[in-house]
Amino acid sequence: MPVICYFHGIYISMYFLDTKRHFVPHIHVNFVECEAVYSIPLGNKLDGFMPLKKEKLIRLWISINQEQLMDNWAKAVKGLPLTAVKPLK
Repeated sequence: MPVICYFHGIYISMYFLDTKRHFVPHIHVNFVECEAVYSIPLGNKLDGFMPLKKEKLIRLWISINQEQLMDNWAKAVKGLPLTAVKPLK
C-alpha cells in the first residue's frame, strides 16, 4: 500500500489492484487511529471514520488533486508504480 501523500498528520494511500470492495476509484486515509476510504470522483466517504476537521481537509485535497489521483488510480489497478501527490500546506 504505497503512501502517495502526507499532510497535517494524514496519510493517503492507494492499494494496488484494489477494485473488488468499493468498486469506484478511491483512496485510503489514516489519521492517528482513524481510518476511512474516500471516493476520488465525488470526494465522499465510502467507509470508516475521520474527525470532521480532517475530513474537510481531505475532501479539499481530493478536489484539488482529482486529475492526478485518477491517473494514479489507473496505474494502481494495473499494479504500476504511483506518483506522489502534493500535500495541502
